[in-house]
Amino acid sequence: MRQWLDDLSQRSLRFFNVKDQGSLTMQCLCMGVLILMWLQMMLAGIWAFSNMHVIVPYGDVCEYIRLAHTMILDVWRPIAYPLFVRFCIVTAHAFNMPFYTVIYVLQSIISLVAVYYLIQTLWVCFAGGIELLPKLTFKSFLGTPERRKLLFLSLFAASNPLLMHFNFSCLTDSLCNSFSMLFIAEVLMIMRGARLEWQHILFGIVSFVVMCLLRAERLMLIGAMIIILSAVLVFVLKGPGRKRVIASILAVIIIAVPVTNLIKNETQTANVGRLTPSMHTALYQRVGFQHFFDNYDYMPEVVTRNITRYEAFYNDASQLNTNTICAAVLQNDPEHYHEVLDAVWVTVLIHDFYRVTRDVFIDFIRNVFAPAAYNIVTLHSMPTTDLTLGRMTYGTPDLAWFYMRISEIAFWLFAVVFLLRIIQNRRFFKDYSLIWIGLTAFVIMQSVFYAGTSNYGFHIRYQLFNYSLQIIAFIFMFGLGTRSDRYLTGHRRKIGLKT
Repeated sequence: MRQWLDDLSQRSLRFFNVKDQGSLTMQCLCMGVLILMWLQMMLAGIWAFSNMHVIVPYGDVCEYIRLAHTMILDVWRPIAYPLFVRFCIVTAHAFNMPFYTVIYVLQSIISLVAVYYLIQTLWVCFAGGIELLPKLTFKSFLGTPERRKLLFLSLFAASNPLLMHFNFSCLTDSLCNSFSMLFIAEVLMIMRGARLEWQHILFGIVSFVVMCLLRAERLMLIGAMIIILSAVLVFVLKGPGRKRVIASILAVIIIAVPVTNLIKNETQTANVGRLTPSMHTALYQRVGFQHFFDNYDYMPEVVTRNITRYEAFYNDASQLNTNTICAAVLQNDPEHYHEVLDAVWVTVLIHDFYRVTRDVFIDFIRNVFAPAAYNIVTLHSMPTTDLTLGRMTYGTPDLAWFYMRISEIAFWLFAVVFLLRIIQNRRFFKDYSLIWIGLTAFVIMQSVFYAGTSNYGFHIRYQLFNYSLQIIAFIFMFGLGTRSDRYLTGHRRKIGLKT
């Protein structure tokens, strides 16, 4: 038993490129992380097999099934997911199996491919000087240590309970998250390429269009990020590749955005009675929610004429109620709809600035630290996130609870070991400085977007992309190590020390 533990300890230290093999604490921590990673992946497989025939009861599921048959789409429902569901229904009928099983299998495969490709891209773009990744071939896929490590890290990231839950749900979140990761990977490859990378430009356009046709807000969020990135590149990027990179990024934007808008305008033509998205409505819902009733006495006449005191109280009771109030105003006084909503949020902001700012800032901080916040609320839930957590345990509650707890322990142990590695080896900041900068910029921008426009607070569904990118980036950096780790490993081999 002792020999087995010693061997496992050495393997875990080598796997994570830890140079301090004399530290018993680090040996135990690395061994614990490796065991929990294996356990999470095995539980993910058991959980997936047990939930193949379970339909998670989200409210949107029935609508997507109906849209797959009718294709009557309004501005809230882009065409990509109804088409995907229809394809799965036809495929399932041909193989005489439930359509949702086909959905789960395809979403899980696409998710794993996206995670693998993103980690591979990070490896190629940011770790060439640490450890070269062999070219992907049938022989090298499992025939080289680097490719085996890449597959292991990808399986661990993709087997996260939150990602698996949305893979096994009839919602847009899984596919949108996957194509968002693929788009980020293509942008990185475009920025790294030594020449015009037409295949990456093409796949970047395709992934952007599909991503935006899965979730409507992606066009505004990711489109804005890429425009800002292009502006930064104009002033920051130097060298002979500057024009090539800028031209490639602009080509993606100039082609992808109009194509996306064209498809949306041609397909999302129905009116099923839902509110049209607008900045007026978004600000009303974000600022007015939970603050309308307390500030009702300060409201101008145009507001009190359209919204009663009781309706203001009803508005603050639930996020969904704000839609009801907006719809009532639109029906009763359409000419002053924008004026009424703007008057509400402006008045609240003037008379209750501190509380509004505090609430938005708290949501922003939770969004920034989405992985940590999610792994806290699994034990101490909040109303919005609890909707997701409750459904995660719907099909197999005991197994799901154990699966989630193991993943949670793995996350915190992983975080502790990663923090110790950073303290012991500051090259984690230097070797991966571009990842730190890029990830920080993305997290802040998307956190500002959702904290400033959504009254749902910290809702893990909306933070899935942010959550996934952070998890994948930290897993990549931790699993690959630094240049000094690699130097030490090579040096020990040269002088004949056991590694």
